[in-house]
Amino acid sequence: MSVVQSLNEATTNVQNRHFDGLTGPQSIYANTRGLSLLAETDQWFKGVQVMLEKLKKQAEMQEKEIAEQKKQIKELHDRDLTTQLAVGTATEIRQSLWANYQKSKGKTSVDVNNNITAGNKAAHHSNVIVDTILTNRGLIDTHTFHELYGITHNTAKPYLGIYSSPLPILYAY
Repeated sequence: MSVVQSLNEATTNVQNRHFDGLTGPQSIYANTRGLSLLAETDQWFKGVQVMLEKLKKQAEMQEKEIAEQKKQIKELHDRDLTTQLAVGTATEIRQSLWANYQKSKGKTSVDVNNNITAGNKAAHHSNVIVDTILTNRGLIDTHTFHELYGITHNTAKPYLGIYSSPLPILYAY
């Protein structure tokens, strides 16, 4: 095929088509072969745009999930810290009970006396963190809490990192 024949063939069947997805001119003059190539490119471009939108939505959902998980981790961390304090106090009180029992059976030692002293201190001295946890669980009178500390237990919660009640491991006798 000669150059003239190729040019002649390329200029026949020229049409004007509109393509939404392509950048640049929206209306294009091309022959049949060029229009089919442009149509395929336009379809591919639209498909890529749809895929990008789906990926953006997935990324947004994942970002929300990550933010929620970070919030839950912080709450668990705060709860763990406050629960550790409460468990420490509860342990000292329970050890005092055991030590008093041992003492009543005639078993005395430095450890027994130290456990009794530590348990009495844990039970009878104020501890705003532990008392906030117990008040949050409904185990301490809120009026007494206010009288002891000069603030409500609800006011103390944000400063102590208490967002919800700890695990139900503490019981008042």
